[in-house]
Amino acid sequence: MINMDLRIEAGRQELGKRIQSAIMEADYDSLPAFAEHVGMSRALIYQYVKGTVLVQLDRLQEIAEATGKPLEWFLATDPHGATQALAQMQVTLAERDHALAEERKQRLEQVQEFQQEQLRLLRELTASHRRTGEKAAMLESALRWRELARQAGDEVALMESHLYLGHAWYTLGDLEQAEQALREALEHAEALKRPAARYSAQQELIRVLQAQGRLLEASELAVEASVSELWWPQWAGLVSLAAMEEQMGELKAAGEHLAEAREVVTQADEPVERRLAATVYLLSNETNLALAQGRHQEALELATRLSEAAAVIGDRDQMREAVLNLGIAHLRRGELDQAAAQLARAAEWALLTEDQRTSILVKVFQSECHRQRGELAEAKRLARTALEEAQKEQADQLVLEAELALGRACLAQAQLGDAEHHLERSRKLAGELGRRRLELEAEIALLEVALAREQPDVRVRWGELASQAMQAGFEDLREALLALLPQVREGETGEEE
Repeated sequence: MINMDLRIEAGRQELGKRIQSAIMEADYDSLPAFAEHVGMSRALIYQYVKGTVLVQLDRLQEIAEATGKPLEWFLATDPHGATQALAQMQVTLAERDHALAEERKQRLEQVQEFQQEQLRLLRELTASHRRTGEKAAMLESALRWRELARQAGDEVALMESHLYLGHAWYTLGDLEQAEQALREALEHAEALKRPAARYSAQQELIRVLQAQGRLLEASELAVEASVSELWWPQWAGLVSLAAMEEQMGELKAAGEHLAEAREVVTQADEPVERRLAATVYLLSNETNLALAQGRHQEALELATRLSEAAAVIGDRDQMREAVLNLGIAHLRRGELDQAAAQLARAAEWALLTEDQRTSILVKVFQSECHRQRGELAEAKRLARTALEEAQKEQADQLVLEAELALGRACLAQAQLGDAEHHLERSRKLAGELGRRRLELEAEIALLEVALAREQPDVRVRWGELASQAMQAGFEDLREALLALLPQVREGETGEEE
C-alpha cells in the first residue's frame, strides 16, 4: 500500500514537471499569467506544478490546449524520451533513404553503362554485317539495336539504328518498311541537329523512292543534297540524279551529272578512305550507265575497276554488284561462257549472304544466257522461277525484269500468246516505275511478236522505236532494231522506204 502511494505521488510530481515545462515552452511570463489566461487560480496552478494535487482530466485538457501540447504528451511515460527516439528514428530513416538512393543511383549507372556497352557492340555488329553484305543478319541486329536504344532512351543510337534498318529493308526489297525507318531517322536527325546523319537518311530515302518509281520526290531530295555545303551529300546527290536520269532514259544528262560528281570526288580534301568509298559508288553508277548506253566493252572495264576498288575498302555489296555487271557485260557481248562463269559467282555469293535480290537477277540473266544458247526450256524455267520469287518478295522492279525475261523466252519458243502477255505486263510495269530502257526493250520484243504474226503496222512502230532508241542513246537497242529491219521490209506492201 505504501509503494502504491509512493508511485501515485511520483506520478503527480512528474506530471507537475511536465505542466511547468509546457508553460515555459509556451512563452508565458509566469505561472500566475498562465493561470489568469486559462481562468484558474494561482494556488491551483502552483499545486498542479508541485504535484500536491492530482490534475483532473478536463483541466489537463485545458492546459494542453493552452500550451499547444497534445494530451498524450502529458500522459506518456516518457514524452521527452519518445520525442528523442522519434527524432533518432527519423535520422536513421533519412540515412537509410540516402543510402538506398545512392545504391539505386549506382545500380542505375551500372545499368546505363551496360546498356551503352550493348549498344556499342550492336552498332559494330550491324555495321560489320553491312560491310560483309549479310542483309538478313544486318536486319536482325539492327532491330535489336533499335529496341535497346528505345529502352535506354538514347536518341542518337535510335536515329542510327533507323538508318541501318532503312538500308537493310531496302536491300531486302521491303521498300515500305525501309521508307518508314528512314523517315524516322530523318526526324531524329533534324531534332538532334545532325546534318550529316540527315543527309545519310535522305540519300537512302532517295534510293527507296527511286525503286518505287516516285522519281519526282526522289529528284527533289537529290537536288537538295547536291547543293549542300557538305562534301558527301553533294557528290552523292549528283550520283543519285544521274541514276534517275539514266532510269528515265536521259543518258546524256546522266553522264553530265556523273562527270560533275567525279570532279567533286577527285578534288576533295578528304581522307583517302572516304574518297575511295565515294569512288566505288561512282564507278558502280558509271558501269550502269555504260550498260544502258550499250557500251559493253567500257562496262567490262568499269566493272573490273569497281570490283578492285570495292575489294580495297571491303564493300561486299559493291563487289557482288561488280560481278553481276561483269556477267551482264559479257552476256551483251555474246561471250556466253564468261557470262555464265560470272553469273555463277554472283549466284554463289547471293546464296551465302541470303541476298534474294541478286539471286533473282542472276536467274533473269541466266535465262537470257540459255536463250542465246538456244536452250529454251531452261531459259523459260529460270525466268518463271525468277518471276515467282520476285512476286513472293513483292518487289516490282524484280517482277518487271522477270516478266521481260519470261516473255522473251516464250517468244523464242514461238509461244506468241504467252510472250505477249508477259511482255505487256513488263512494259506496263516499266512505265509505272519510270524504267525507260526496260520499257523500250519490252516494246521491241512486242514488235517481234507483231512481226511473227505479220501484223500490218510494224513499219510505223519500228520507226517510232528506232527514233526513241536513237534519241535516248540506247546504242545496243538501236542495233537490235536495225537487225529487225529486213523482217520489217518483208512485211511492207510496196511502199517507199
